[in-house]
Amino acid sequence: MKYIEKLIQYFSYGDYKQEFLEYKVIQNNIRILILSGFLAVEQAFYGFFIREPGTIIQKIHYFSAFVMLTYFFIGLYLRSKKNKMLHQVFVLSIVIFGILIAVYRSFVVENTPYHLSTIFIAVIYGLAVIFYLNPLESFAVYLIGNAFIIYFFPLYHSYYFYTSYVEDSIVNCMIAWVISVINYKNFLRHFINQKIIERNNLELSRKNNQIEEMNGYLKDASLKDPLTGIFNRRKLNDVLNIAYHEALEKKLTFSIILLDIDKFKSINDEYGHKTGDIVLKEIGKIFIKNINWPYVVGRWGGEEFMIVCPCTDLGEAMQLSEKIRMSIEIHNFLPVGTTTASFGVSSYNKGDSIEDVIQRADEALYRAKNRGRNRVETAS
Repeated sequence: MKYIEKLIQYFSYGDYKQEFLEYKVIQNNIRILILSGFLAVEQAFYGFFIREPGTIIQKIHYFSAFVMLTYFFIGLYLRSKKNKMLHQVFVLSIVIFGILIAVYRSFVVENTPYHLSTIFIAVIYGLAVIFYLNPLESFAVYLIGNAFIIYFFPLYHSYYFYTSYVEDSIVNCMIAWVISVINYKNFLRHFINQKIIERNNLELSRKNNQIEEMNGYLKDASLKDPLTGIFNRRKLNDVLNIAYHEALEKKLTFSIILLDIDKFKSINDEYGHKTGDIVLKEIGKIFIKNINWPYVVGRWGGEEFMIVCPCTDLGEAMQLSEKIRMSIEIHNFLPVGTTTASFGVSSYNKGDSIEDVIQRADEALYRAKNRGRNRVETAS
């Protein structure tokens, strides 16, 4: 019982039975096309140029060439067909035909006593390594061939030593069957290994995609403010560095806008920090709606925000500030109602450091607060 279980496991298809059978059909069909095409030419050549006209062997060559040519065209036709049973019958038929024609040639042509004919041995071993037949199929094929040659050969060649001939036939057919089984097993193992590699590669690719997505998410999360959904100070510093170096290398300018929500402490004191967070989220939505590339907005700290404006002069930055100021002023921040923000704007001047530009914007913001809030001020 354990031996049977090991044998079943040995020839297990795993999860790929249907794929393997389809692959086997394709491979056997390719071999039929190559073999039948070659034999059609080879047998016709022997019939026309080698054998004596009118002999039985010449007729066998002609007949074999015709049959092989027929198999070649049938093989071409079946390449587009998906019927596995039809393909299997087709493969078995050419294998059986090959053995039977070898048996027949042994009957009528070969006259070497005491051993099997060369053509029969060549055919049974050739079929064992050319085609992929499962162990039961190949066993049936060799059983049929062995039965035919054992039963009929002595009728044509009575001078053979019968017992020696039977032993020779059985041994060679058994060896050919073992070779066929090994060939099939190696073919199956190669296919299963390839499918396992493909499956592992697919799984590896899927995991890599997940890792890339997770890395992208983590990178995005590391650059975003979790409350407002806009960028954080880390991202703003990166953008500032890029804008600054472009200004140095390409002799461009850039502007920054600092804004602060007016009387935000009063909102937290009166309505609570949860409502204060709601106001900050709504401010973030206003930014997302009104600020487009290449401008970058982020939370600078607390209720203070910064907008980095690459390749933008002071006048353009002021226009953007006014647009955002008005959007905040008319927005309804439930349950607070309305609120406002003050803005400080500055631009890069030749010789400035990043800190110089930020300091001037901060001074402008302080001036806007002192002059009544809800207004835009620029660096003096």
